[in-house]
Formats: sequence, structure tokens, C-alpha cells
Amino acid sequence: MMQDWYKKAKLGIFFHWGAYSVRGTAESWAFANGIMSYNEYMEQLKGFTASEFDAKHWAEMIKRSGAKYAVLTAKHSDGVCLFDTSYTDLSVVKKSPAGRDLIAEYCDAMHEAGLYTGIYFSNTDWSDLDHMEILTGLTQGEMIKLRGQSAEYSSMWPRQTKAEKTADAEPVPREKQEI
Repeated sequence: MMQDWYKKAKLGIFFHWGAYSVRGTAESWAFANGIMSYNEYMEQLKGFTASEFDAKHWAEMIKRSGAKYAVLTAKHSDGVCLFDTSYTDLSVVKKSPAGRDLIAEYCDAMHEAGLYTGIYFSNTDWSDLDHMEILTGLTQGEMIKLRGQSAEYSSMWPRQTKAEKTADAEPVPREKQEI
């Protein structure tokens, strides 16, 4: 159910931001679509300083714009977290020169400014070998080897997840789908 504040908000800001901003790549899709290798993509973490990230300034700009809420990517499909977590070492806190919890700063600044605060968190994690083994059907060893090459991971996904699925394709009844 949509909350009343959201119906009245009219304008919100969505920040899609992460280590991919170092080279200006298209988030995780840069390696999922074979534009660069996984390893090359992850090299961007070494240059991710967040030196110009000022959450209070962002909050001031959002408020001045008339927006009532903002959403920030906390983890995209690349698996890189903008927050500190014990789940993985793949975070800007542990693996980049930024070395700080950017989501905490963002949430604190948004709340302080009286703005509704959203977090975008992708359950998909293309860095998790277990996840990729299920998604592609490749072994973890094969996935590790692929990480050094430009590989189109998206072409390995099951038919139901491919964007090129056509309207005339016959849907597979749920009870007959392989899991």
C-alpha cells in the first residue's frame, strides 16, 4: 500500500552512485554485458575516494529543489556495499580509499534535513560465486577464470531473465519451471 506522504511528495531524487563512477561506467552492467572484465571493473574500487561526497550538502540541495525524499544505491548488483557490513568485505569501507560508511552519513543528513530517506539495495550479487553458479550454471572455478576476461554474463542467464524475451514466446507454467 502506498503511504500518504509518498502520494503527496510529487518529487524525489534517485542517486545511482558507487565505485563505477570512477571511470564513468554503467554500474554493474559494464561487466555483465562484457564491456570490461569483472577484475577490471573492481579495480575502480582503488580509485573510489568519495572525497567530494558531502551528505549534508546533498540534503540541502534536495530540500532546495522541493523534493521530499531521496533514494541512494546502497549496493548494486556488483555486490559493492556503500556501508560497513560483516556479511562481506566487498564494501567501500574495507576495499576503497573512501574508508567510511557513506550510507550512514547519507541517512543522518537526510533525517536531519527532514527528508524521507530511501535505500536501493540489489539482492542480485554478481560478485557472489554461489549466486553466479546458480545464475549461469558455471562452476565457481569457471566463474573465477571468467573474471579476468570480458564476458557477457547476461547471455548466460536463464531464458526467463533475458531482456530479449519476446512477446510471442510461450510462457513456461510455474509448476513446470526448473528451479
